[in-house]
Amino acid sequence: MLWKWELLLELPDDVDSFSEGSSVVSCISETDMSDAMSDTSIGDVNLGDDLSDNETDDDDDTPIYHTLLFKVMGVAHTNQSQTHLTRANIRMYEEHEEVTAHLEPEPQNERDADAISVQIDYGNGRCHVGYIARELTKYIHPLLNDNAITRAEIGDIMFSVKWLRYGFYMKILITRVGRWHPYVVYKAMCVK
Repeated sequence: MLWKWELLLELPDDVDSFSEGSSVVSCISETDMSDAMSDTSIGDVNLGDDLSDNETDDDDDTPIYHTLLFKVMGVAHTNQSQTHLTRANIRMYEEHEEVTAHLEPEPQNERDADAISVQIDYGNGRCHVGYIARELTKYIHPLLNDNAITRAEIGDIMFSVKWLRYGFYMKILITRVGRWHPYVVYKAMCVK
């Protein structure tokens, strides 16, 4: 997948000032997944166009799928999450087995009713490891409700000693039908 980014010098503090017509990114490569993710072609689409989420500027009705990288928050806060990430890391990188990722809304969450849990399954059933960043959940909830999220997969599990808490950290790749909101694209570009 190829990406071309152009950033504004500063992002406004008012996140709600971003609309579908405004663009933090002037051009982003999108993937046409016509054969269920097997045969892909790449085409540039300008985010400044006045197209709705699922419309494309092509003549055909082939939907566009966007995949962005998200940092999973809160993974270093509990020993249980670290244990799950350790086991998943071994399963993925040493045993070369599949580990799946899932997104699950948590409306009964005491701290945040809009929380979206990130869960992984490394062979023992789904295990909670962290959350999607709070400022991004308002963009993901409607997609989950409309079944517009087509795929969630582990982007990376790595051990880090650079943060306040050392341990395993995780990134997740989320694919949706249509374009991501420009603010979400901007936040994804900040994930390292």
